[in-house]
Amino acid sequence: MAKSLGIIHRAINKINRAIAINMTLAMGSIWAFYCFILFGLGPVVFPASEPQLLYWSNFIQLIFLPVIMVGQNVLGQADRDRALKDHESLEELVKGVTKVITSKKQ
Repeated sequence: MAKSLGIIHRAINKINRAIAINMTLAMGSIWAFYCFILFGLGPVVFPASEPQLLYWSNFIQLIFLPVIMVGQNVLGQADRDRALKDHESLEELVKGVTKVITSKKQ
């Protein structure tokens, strides 16, 4: 029972991470910028729709802000993991070079 719950928990986390990353990348695109510009120009073209547009803009902010924050955290963790692997491989390289240099001195 506990093992199956762990599998389900990992699957849900994987799905959540994928959604957060894809939403973060989509909201950081130039196409999202263009959509927001058009959305922002809505009250200029349709002044009567301003209250509805204000409602939807607040709703969009409330939804996307946490998703983007989670996506940034996930992407940041991936960068930290990559940097740690790079650091470990460079340490091994330095140890190997140091070993070669000390063996040539002797």
